[in-house]
Amino acid sequence: MSAPWLSPDSIRSDKTSGQAVRTNGETRRIMNRITSCLITVLLLVANAQADDLNADLLAAASTGNTRRITELLGQGATTDARNKDGWTPLIFAAKAGHRESVEVLLANGADANAHSATKIGSTVLCFAVEGGNLKVLEALLAHKADVNGKSRNGMTPLNYAAGNGKL
Repeated sequence: MSAPWLSPDSIRSDKTSGQAVRTNGETRRIMNRITSCLITVLLLVANAQADDLNADLLAAASTGNTRRITELLGQGATTDARNKDGWTPLIFAAKAGHRESVEVLLANGADANAHSATKIGSTVLCFAVEGGNLKVLEALLAHKADVNGKSRNGMTPLNYAAGNGKL
């Protein structure tokens, strides 16, 4: 069984050298296949790199490493990246009380009204209330975080504050 690109219809004899050569149409078809395969490989590599960047961004946000957050965003990490529980970098930074990290993420388009993907589905502001850093709360409110926004369980930031003795 021969390869399809070596079919008799795709090969003609070069009269001057006597060697078999592919027709222009067949060469173009083969090049299109190769190009398509290369694009697929490049997309797979790019997606894997983006996943790594986003995982690194989540880690940097949870530790408040603002310099690393800035680097990762510059390399293509996205502020809407999520872990398995649907936590965004902003949720990590807000809950941990990392004001500078919160401000960098917000300045780069992080959603101040995002919810986690858990059953409770807490808002960023609810996580920030649990974290207890007033400067983080002010930064979120300055970026239009909904003070009355409810988690999926119906709790508002005020409910979280009352329940955690933050009032």
